[in-house]
Amino acid sequence: MPIGIYTVVVIDENGCSTNDTATITEINIIKANAGKDVTICEGDSTLLIGSGGTLYSWSDGGTTKEHKVSPLKEATYILNVFNNGCSDRDTVVVSINELPEISATASDYLILNGTTAKLQATGAGINGIYDWEPPVDLNDPTIENPVTSPSEAITYVVKGTDKNGCFDTASVRIDVASTIVYSDGITPNGDGLNDTWGIKLINEFPNATVHIYNRWGQKVFESSGYQNEWDGTSNNKKLPVGTYYYLIDLGPNKKKHTGPITIMR
Repeated sequence: MPIGIYTVVVIDENGCSTNDTATITEINIIKANAGKDVTICEGDSTLLIGSGGTLYSWSDGGTTKEHKVSPLKEATYILNVFNNGCSDRDTVVVSINELPEISATASDYLILNGTTAKLQATGAGINGIYDWEPPVDLNDPTIENPVTSPSEAITYVVKGTDKNGCFDTASVRIDVASTIVYSDGITPNGDGLNDTWGIKLINEFPNATVHIYNRWGQKVFESSGYQNEWDGTSNNKKLPVGTYYYLIDLGPNKKKHTGPITIMR
């Protein structure tokens, strides 16, 4: 009813009457509004903003007009609003988008100084966005598969964001060596650990030769290119435990590597 003065007249069966008046000075209009439904990323929070009353009560216990929530799964929140003894309610649904599962790999995790490795990120899906940090030594830090040429060891962290704006991170480390890397012994006992003599990065020197000698200077192994790692044998026969000596020639104008290598079983 609009604001104004109202009179009511009551007449009984005998024709007698009486009247009274009432004045309406304010109309109490109340309409709860919990806001529009919203979708957030897993682990995020959102601010619900209610309106329509002077007092507020959310179904999860909140009592303020603005209410921050962090649901673990899709949730419906009920808002009750109050004003001068009147009340109304509304609901809002908060939906959850799962985070992408980002992974990062490299074509090589140990590279020779001056060479390159290709990084690869996956998991952001169609129309996903990638951002690599730090961007140093990368040909493009905004693509899924940049090429890097670091001069020293470095760890890259990639942030992958999917079409919903949700993101995850992953990391990959690239080590850098100035020359080949190898151990000073092998244990060819068939346990799958250190059974052969691995020489890391020797593939960067296709003309390399490897020679191994016993303590009397007799050659027990030789290889050009080192395609097959030495397994502690000579002419398919197991060599005895002891110390042997290697000569690795990486090619013209390259440093030769010499030293002892031990067979242990």
